[in-house]
Amino acid sequence: MNDTQSPRSQRLNCATPIADSIGDDFISVMPTNLYGPNDNYHPLNSHVSAALIRRFHEAKLGTAPEVTVWESGKPRREFMAADDAADARIFVMKY
Repeated sequence: MNDTQSPRSQRLNCATPIADSIGDDFISVMPTNLYGPNDNYHPLNSHVSAALIRRFHEAKLGTAPEVTVWESGKPRREFMAADDAADARIFVMKY
């Protein structure tokens, strides 16, 4: 690990020294932004993926004439359905 890595990368890489010290192998899995059933779709306090889903859904239904997306567009975000993340974790554990 080094100080230039993001906290997320540092957490993922902390398994390597542990694995080396006990002579075992580890795989670190940290999902991206998840969305799915039972997510919080509240218009004011939901997470970004649920907020976007809600806004586009409302626009499609005709209750919103446009969709407003905040931020500059420079941050890169990744989204994954919760069911897909669960399938990926099972795959990683099996193989």
